[in-house]
Amino acid sequence: MGHPSWICSKGQCMSHRGSPSKGFTLIEMLVVIAIIGILTLAATSYSLPKQPGAVRGTTLALQATLRDAQASATARGQNVYLLSSGSGTGLTLTYGFYPLTTAGIENPLLGLQVLGTFAPSSQNAIYAQVDDAAGAKLNATAPTPDIRIMAGPAYMPAGSVPLIPTPAVPTTFFQPNGQPNVSFYLSVVGLKSGNPYSTAPISVISVTTNAGINTYYKGVASSGTWQRM
Repeated sequence: MGHPSWICSKGQCMSHRGSPSKGFTLIEMLVVIAIIGILTLAATSYSLPKQPGAVRGTTLALQATLRDAQASATARGQNVYLLSSGSGTGLTLTYGFYPLTTAGIENPLLGLQVLGTFAPSSQNAIYAQVDDAAGAKLNATAPTPDIRIMAGPAYMPAGSVPLIPTPAVPTTFFQPNGQPNVSFYLSVVGLKSGNPYSTAPISVISVTTNAGINTYYKGVASSGTWQRM
């Protein structure tokens, strides 16, 4: 005896013998297809690299800290200094001012009066870190000339210096007019298992005496072109 043939009508499948099938109705099949689509999308999102988002997130947080320091200098009408501490994923950047004497002169002996601090989020610190010259993390992925030259001297003058690490008594600051006393830059590099790699995403924040604060990003450190963030 051969297998019965099936006829589907109005979302219900039946055999020629007239008995209802025990399979899925049309609505049930659509629900299953929708669930499969959602699970596929979730799996794809989970597998995406975390480094690009971490580099961008850390960079934007750093940029916001620098803009806050710049605005504080303008609002207070006095120098606001930048001071780094720690290293690697534990590096922080603090900004603040020195109290003035009655003669209106800064008094470093009274200590830096902190106005704000940048610290990477625990999630971003797994996949990105602020580069520090002492650790030479940046040089392992993109040679310093590549960072310094970038798209041209207008973006990063030859006289720019790395901000981090700063000396114990900071010497880099935003002046009351909002300009830094010296052109400097910071970089953020992607990490894999705690280390940079040649195809890691990378960013640079360039702060210059004539062009303000500008931020650039590269999806792959060892190739590609810089994009403005």
